[in-house]
Amino acid sequence: MNIEVKMDLKERNIILIIKYTPIFINLIIMTITLSYFYLYNVNILELYYKHIIYISVIILLISFFFSFIVSNYIEKILLDYKNKLLQNIEENKKRDLYIFQESKALTISELMKNISHQWRQHLSVISTISSGMKLKKEMNINNVKEEIEFLEIININTKQLSSILDNLTNSYSTNKEKTIFSVNQMIDECIEIVYEQFDSYNIKFEKNIKEFELNGNKNQLIQAILNFLNNSRDKFLESNIDNKIIKIETHENPVYYYICITDNAGGIEEEKLSKIFDPFFTTKHQSNGNGTGIGLYMSNQIISKIFNGSILVRNTKILYTDILYNGIIFEIMIPKEKNNIKI
Repeated sequence: MNIEVKMDLKERNIILIIKYTPIFINLIIMTITLSYFYLYNVNILELYYKHIIYISVIILLISFFFSFIVSNYIEKILLDYKNKLLQNIEENKKRDLYIFQESKALTISELMKNISHQWRQHLSVISTISSGMKLKKEMNINNVKEEIEFLEIININTKQLSSILDNLTNSYSTNKEKTIFSVNQMIDECIEIVYEQFDSYNIKFEKNIKEFELNGNKNQLIQAILNFLNNSRDKFLESNIDNKIIKIETHENPVYYYICITDNAGGIEEEKLSKIFDPFFTTKHQSNGNGTGIGLYMSNQIISKIFNGSILVRNTKILYTDILYNGIIFEIMIPKEKNNIKI
């Protein structure tokens, strides 16, 4: 890709200064020298004024020549640097687009796992009840009260299936508009999306929510938090822990809102913590189909670029069922002022 690189006004002014400064300096030196001879050595000036002028002109031409060479060389270096910088920017844009597309594909894949698991549960209930009612009708067994109860259960399950689809539509909408939303409601939506699947792995949730409102794109924050939850799930699947817990806590101070996600899955090696948000870096086993290293990177991008926040990650100790476990904590910090939230 050919990129036309030009210097801006400030850079052109710097080149002009480099180009003409030596000439001005030489002119000043010549003026001072001639003035000195004129005032204090009139005889020498009269005898050698031609030589002095010749030497001054030669020095001036040499200065002019070298100043142009140096300025042109600096200009070339500057243009090459800007060209490489723009090329790197274009390459980073392509990489980010690729990562974004990969992240979307993985997000959809994770979503389908969660949705399919939930749907199977509810469809199984509906199928069992409808099969039982059909069998009783065929055997001429009529129990109106029981049938009403069964139909109510079917009705509840169909509403829950509809709710799952609503959550799917809302949570993964392409709408990028900012809205003011409840952090407690947002976290409930996250848990509802993954609950059935996590429960099948005996992963429990514990909430300690200080309610507050955030101003931003709720759907993208949900995606970021789901990546943290899925990271904990994958870590649990690699560990041999019976009592699995994910704690979600929120609090605030005059400057920041905090969302903290902690698990007792064993933590990770300290030397890997600094790389955990790097694209394509993963601590998971590649053989199980996990471990692309994109999810946490995208979460970090969402928090930093969309919510102007930051994420701290560290190993920690977590007490659960009277046992002290090793785990990891992701601490999301969202500044109030930069998100147009009144302090």
